[in-house]
Amino acid sequence: MSKILRKDIYGLQHPGISIKEVKRKCPSPDPLALIRYACIYWVEYFCESQEASDNAIIDTFLREYFLHWTEALSILESTSQGVFALSKIISLVQVSSHVL
Repeated sequence: MSKILRKDIYGLQHPGISIKEVKRKCPSPDPLALIRYACIYWVEYFCESQEASDNAIIDTFLREYFLHWTEALSILESTSQGVFALSKIISLVQVSSHVL
């Protein structure tokens, strides 16, 4: 995801346009096609991985890609999954910081 996510990935330039307009302006090939699943479900897999106790990975991703990730989730009409993912990340970080 980090190699694909970027600011204004669809080149919309205007953040307030409707999702119907976003769909009409989708570039071809769709830059999110390869990472659609990962954008929505990466947190689930991360939380189950061996690296889940490494808060530095989460910190780096969120610092560098949070806005791009939320933009992608919005385009994919998956913001609610993003909210659940963030709550899961927060819980994970809180638990791992108490273990230390």
